[in-house]
Amino acid sequence: MNSALLSNIVRFIALLLLQVFVMDQVEFMGYISPLVYLLFIMLYPVDNNRWSFLILSFLLGLIIDTFQDTGGAHAAASLTLAFVRPVLLKLVYGEGYLTKNLKILKSPLDRFFYYLL
Repeated sequence: MNSALLSNIVRFIALLLLQVFVMDQVEFMGYISPLVYLLFIMLYPVDNNRWSFLILSFLLGLIIDTFQDTGGAHAAASLTLAFVRPVLLKLVYGEGYLTKNLKILKSPLDRFFYYLL
């Protein structure tokens, strides 16, 4: 099994479990719950298949919807973020994004935070 595929599977499951069992119990000011599962979408490798990425993002949102009983809100948000992600990457990283050799975690810290915002 490819190490990149294995790391993506581990990241998917770990962020899903972290969101469902830990972050859903945390509330800031009584209402705000942190959404760490979105890191899977933001950190997914650039050079992978786009359709599989969209399907995985939708499934991730659907699983979160199942546990939180939110009726599809997370699935819609996850799919929208996955669909808009190339535009965000091009906005933050410019033409370097088009060369497909972008490593988001190894990019400069200011670009990484700008991308996450």
